[in-house]
Amino acid sequence: PNYKALNSNMAQQILKEVDGSFKSFFGLLKLAKQGKYAFKDCRLPHYLPKDGYTTLVIGFVRLKGNKLILPFSNGFK
Repeated sequence: PNYKALNSNMAQQILKEVDGSFKSFFGLLKLAKQGKYAFKDCRLPHYLPKDGYTTLVIGFVRLKGNKLILPFSNGFK
């Protein structure tokens, strides 16, 4: 439900971060197969805890007076 509330640009940025995490994981596996990295230190990317925080990339923000207007999906409105 939280992902559906995001603007499409923000959702796409999250997918790019996930893609980068998995590329890093597979790069470590490749290094481990070559003997340059320990297999025990290669771990799959994991979900954050329920109360965890992460960086959210917001590409377009509007100001209305002294308020910051954040974009959301049409379904959330």
